[in-house]
Amino acid sequence: MKKKYFPLRAIAFLMVLFVTLQSVSQVLSQKEFRSSIAPIYDLPKNSLDVLFFGSSHMNCSVSPMLLWEKYGITSFNCGIGDQTLPGTYYLMREILKIQTPKVIVLETYRINFNAKLGALKEERLHWFTDNVPFSYGVHEAIQDLTKAETDKTEYYLPIYSYHSRWKELTKEDFTDPKRPFFRGMDRLTTYRGFEDAFEGYEDLLEPPEIPMKYLEKIIELCAKKNIPLVLMTAPYQSESVPTVRYMQNYLGKVAEQRNIPYIDFFNLYRKINLDSMRDMADSGHLNIFGAEKVTTYLGEYLKENYGLQDHRREDNYKFWWDDLEPIPKLAMNANEFTPDN
Repeated sequence: MKKKYFPLRAIAFLMVLFVTLQSVSQVLSQKEFRSSIAPIYDLPKNSLDVLFFGSSHMNCSVSPMLLWEKYGITSFNCGIGDQTLPGTYYLMREILKIQTPKVIVLETYRINFNAKLGALKEERLHWFTDNVPFSYGVHEAIQDLTKAETDKTEYYLPIYSYHSRWKELTKEDFTDPKRPFFRGMDRLTTYRGFEDAFEGYEDLLEPPEIPMKYLEKIIELCAKKNIPLVLMTAPYQSESVPTVRYMQNYLGKVAEQRNIPYIDFFNLYRKINLDSMRDMADSGHLNIFGAEKVTTYLGEYLKENYGLQDHRREDNYKFWWDDLEPIPKLAMNANEFTPDN
């Protein structure tokens, strides 16, 4: 009789052990990994109108809190620094298990990167694997995004990487602090100007195979879920990476052929009064001045084209958005910025 139930007991023991190790891993993990995507799991299911995806170019460019303040639009910025389109695809697939937005906006900067993991590789993969509940989909992502010879233990059990942190633990490690205010956005408050940063660079260059393959997967995923997809290019200094700009130009042609909306802020910077000397945190990212201009344009565009409702007076939204704490003010005086010379 005991032999009959031994396999079941062994399986139950392993499951309990796995869950326990996962819980301990959350305590030991680096909390900066937990501050970006993880807070989305605290929000009510299917409560977001818009999801934003991409690399740091998206993460720094769109403010969900400003969309709420101005338009009553609920959203979350799922951008992760250095994230590739393959990584974005798997993250999007997981987030769509808990949210069914009315529209998804994808930033295009990583269309140039012909690899499944970004330049920081393992570190940034943890931003995904440490932020979402483990599932078969996460397993598929780990297997696909890492090389066959890679030791994948740390992605299944983060304690494998973080076990040595026990001497550094503080109270905050047990409370798991997050960034509820910014809904995933990284607000940059430095500035470094570039004259004529958005001019020229109109050639076309076909993007590499891997990002285009996973862009197609993203398009198919959105179509399957019946969620409109909008492509977006955030401004940066073209001179530093002209080939990326050429690939984005090519992508614009593809989007037009596929009837996919494409918002290219290189073509809109005059319309939104974007100042390359004042609105850039560095050569690749907008500061909060620039993000405020981009977000305002997106708010108008999304409201007009996708019929998004203003939820600010709806009680079922107010309790989880307004009442957290006062929303940080986005606009800052230029004197409060730290120049990056």
